[in-house]
Amino acid sequence: MEVRVLGPIEVRVDGADVTPTSPSQRIVLAALAAQPDRFVRIDTLVDALWGDEPPPTAERTLRSYVSRLRSALGPCIVAGGGGFSLRTDGLRIDAEEFERQLSTARLMEPRAAAGALESAVDLWCGPAFGETADLDPVRSRADALDRLHLDARRLRAEMLRRAGDHAEAAAEAESLLSGLPLDEPAWETLIRALSGEGRTAEALDAYRRAYDALVAAGLEPSERLRRAQVEAYGAPAPAAPADSSESGHALLGRDEDLATLGSLLDTEPLITIVGPGGVGKTALAHEVARRRARSHGGGARVIELAAIDDPSAVPDAVVTALGLAGDGGDAFALLRRARSMDVVVLMDNCEHLLDPVCDVLDAVLGHGPTHLRVIATSRQLLDMPTERAWPLAPLDCSRPDAPAQGYFRRRAEACRPGSVAPGDDELVTRIVQRLDGLPLAIELAAAQVASLGLGEVADQIDTSMAAHPALAQLSRRGGEPRHRTLQAAIEWSERQLSYDAKRTLKQWTVFAGPVSLADGRAVLGVPPETIAELARRSLLSVETRSGRTRYRMLQTVRAVVGDASETTRRRHLAHFARAAAEAAARLETPEEPGAHARIVEILDELRSAHAHARRTDVDAAVRLSMCLHRFGVSRLHAEVLGWAAKLVPLAQASPELRASVDSSLAYRAVIAGQLDTAEQRARSALDGEPDEQTRIRALEALGDRALFAGDLDGAEGWARQLADAGRRAGDVYGELIGLVGAAIALAYAGDHDSAHRAMVETDARFAGAELSPTQRSWLGYMHGEVLLDRDPPAALAALDLAIGLADEVGSAYVAGVARLSAVTLHSRHSSARAALPTYADVLERWLDTGSWSHLLTALRNLVPALVDAGADAAAARLLGSVTRPEHAPTYGAEAERLAVAAGQLGDRLGAAGLAAERAVGGSQDLPASARDAVAAVRALTVSLQPIEAEDVQVERG
Repeated sequence: MEVRVLGPIEVRVDGADVTPTSPSQRIVLAALAAQPDRFVRIDTLVDALWGDEPPPTAERTLRSYVSRLRSALGPCIVAGGGGFSLRTDGLRIDAEEFERQLSTARLMEPRAAAGALESAVDLWCGPAFGETADLDPVRSRADALDRLHLDARRLRAEMLRRAGDHAEAAAEAESLLSGLPLDEPAWETLIRALSGEGRTAEALDAYRRAYDALVAAGLEPSERLRRAQVEAYGAPAPAAPADSSESGHALLGRDEDLATLGSLLDTEPLITIVGPGGVGKTALAHEVARRRARSHGGGARVIELAAIDDPSAVPDAVVTALGLAGDGGDAFALLRRARSMDVVVLMDNCEHLLDPVCDVLDAVLGHGPTHLRVIATSRQLLDMPTERAWPLAPLDCSRPDAPAQGYFRRRAEACRPGSVAPGDDELVTRIVQRLDGLPLAIELAAAQVASLGLGEVADQIDTSMAAHPALAQLSRRGGEPRHRTLQAAIEWSERQLSYDAKRTLKQWTVFAGPVSLADGRAVLGVPPETIAELARRSLLSVETRSGRTRYRMLQTVRAVVGDASETTRRRHLAHFARAAAEAAARLETPEEPGAHARIVEILDELRSAHAHARRTDVDAAVRLSMCLHRFGVSRLHAEVLGWAAKLVPLAQASPELRASVDSSLAYRAVIAGQLDTAEQRARSALDGEPDEQTRIRALEALGDRALFAGDLDGAEGWARQLADAGRRAGDVYGELIGLVGAAIALAYAGDHDSAHRAMVETDARFAGAELSPTQRSWLGYMHGEVLLDRDPPAALAALDLAIGLADEVGSAYVAGVARLSAVTLHSRHSSARAALPTYADVLERWLDTGSWSHLLTALRNLVPALVDAGADAAAARLLGSVTRPEHAPTYGAEAERLAVAAGQLGDRLGAAGLAAERAVGGSQDLPASARDAVAAVRALTVSLQPIEAEDVQVERG
């Protein structure tokens, strides 16, 4: 799929034009495409659509536009952060492709640069963003792209001149000047191109034209322009065009690997890209996965194993990446469900976790045909029966114009422009051949040209080899030379470090992933200049996301420098446990957005710290799990909640610790739909030696378990106990959730007067309190559920508020239940078919989070909507799935609507037809039924006549 913004807005799928015909939808798409992978706030989109006078239904209409865009673009448009975002996974935006090509061209030799720039310029079909360029959320991006377009055209003209294509350079410069008569760089290129071709008179005439145009505008020609005129008098004979074989490909020298691997994945379920550290396995695998994602309905999932050092964490990490969930030891049962998924999975850096990786792959792939594809990277084969090995060789360095030499030149030029001269071929070849063409080793060597000359770099490498005669000998024999050569290159870089930097380098291995400067300094106690020194030497990679700089140690460097000390590991645990506790406390305040971002930022470190604590300090491991419990519940983060399962055998000796662990696992079981397990865990926690927080966690699990099971009296009773416990402990969240749960249980039971009184009392209890967005969202959700039948418009407004607040902070739980209530309300009171796209969105969210309890509720609510929309076969199959005996029973209004739907289906399909369709649905598990339902809804909404959101009204009941 492609979104084009370099000209009028266009959307293409497999070459077909599916651009929205609605100007309003194009405005929304333009605003999202101007800031891809970032959330654009709802109020910004409303302003772009309606300016200062939006209609009362503006937000609802906006959501309708987004739903219709999702019908064309699929799930790449997501909600969150108080708005919507256009995700670029599996999506091509021509502006990003243009910027990549332009950046690459700046590092290339003239001939190759001119060709790359021609491709970049050819992407343009008019001014950026076309008719939408003047919108506030688009204008700055459009202006920046238009400026880059001019830069690319100027640069292409100059590169053509430097490559010796003087006539074409002159033509391109003249074309530029026809619209920009005051563009001095274009005038200079034109003058030099004409003089380079021996057309001195025309060159001097060009200078006269430039002079006249500038003077008429009150400007003086620059010194560069005057120098070009002077040099035109004595211009030499035309030079022969330069030659270059560099392709400019982002993965230089890997075209054949990419093509073959892409073909192999058509038939092979598992491909392992195998090779030594630093050969480029990860870069190749990511590109293969990115390209392959277009062929799979579920796209690509990346599982970075380098940050995991605990073998038992591998199944949970894969479960999380695939959007599955379960309680404790059920990970492999869940993984076996993944066989029916249509995704490509990248498992990166498997070599230190071979056994658990193989166990996971055996569960995921099984022994039969599957749509799922796995790409693994490892320094050694996995030895799986279905494995297809792809040994990755270093870059070719056999000739002066080979990819390895081109890569070195590009990296060296990026570090210090002009560091590699045209006559340096012999030195460059000597360097890359000594490093056996390993990309990482080449990058490390190229980084040295920032402070050393090319000859000194070559001499340093030779000296390093001489200091390691065994390495040089292995290099000549074959064996494992590439890894040894890489080790020599890293050790050479390490020897040039200051004493503090050398010590810091080894201790940096304590970090599992990228960390901020502040976190690095806090754990290691070093000044910022020491960390900067490691980054300059390419021993730490620098990543910038959302304006924040983070530092990561390359895995190949980690393998050479050794392990951090136990003292450093204790400091790491203490620091990140403290950071987690501080962030968890802030989650329950108005500072929740920053606290959420902080936990997400350090999740790799928390995983590593938890694993270390399980080995050395069980109390600390339990404290870390418990402080992250509410983050795991509110974000439906199965992995974080699952860490408690690893504590079960460790906590048996302490009744207090065992109770804490059981209280956390109880709620994980609620989410996974394992209601009996949830009750057992929660009651075990209460029967042990619970502290107040353990008691609060157990009561919350029991209340929600009762709600899902249809025990409404029990749900209200547990909720009120939770509220009392929260009040005694001064725990605002516990008290609020308890009171909200009691009001909702009364509403579900049909006792609307009591529910309304409970709602009013809860509002009064927290009036004026400084609540977090999630807590305010739960209050909004309570209003929506209590007012659902009494005042549908007020209920919908409350639910919309709850969704917006929850999305802003990534609170997937309350956002999901509020969305489901809102779409069910739309379906019951206005138009079922208009609500169908939102149902699909809700189902996809529950599938992504792996929350089967909520997924079951959503599917049961979808059945009547499908019946009303006339999708009888799909509704009957879904009815068969959601009424399987192992599921929690339906009750109340939900049960009544399902009974009515079943009666309608019997009338339309006949008893035999209904039974046959129900049997098909009854043979599927819940996730498979949900995926089929999403596909059916998407297909149905494409065939339905669009309905404007302004026409969808919720009548006051």
